[in-house]
Amino acid sequence: HRISSIMDAGLVLVFSEGILVECDTVPNLLAHKNGLFSTLVMTNK
Repeated sequence: HRISSIMDAGLVLVFSEGILVECDTVPNLLAHKNGLFSTLVMTNK
């Protein structure tokens, strides 16, 4: 999925290998600089 299409989402679920690893709002997920979601966003800029 495109990262830009979920930036306005109320809640984001992040899965890795079929396992839920993160679940929060976009701002909270981005605040975790070492998190998977934050890493994906920074990689796709």
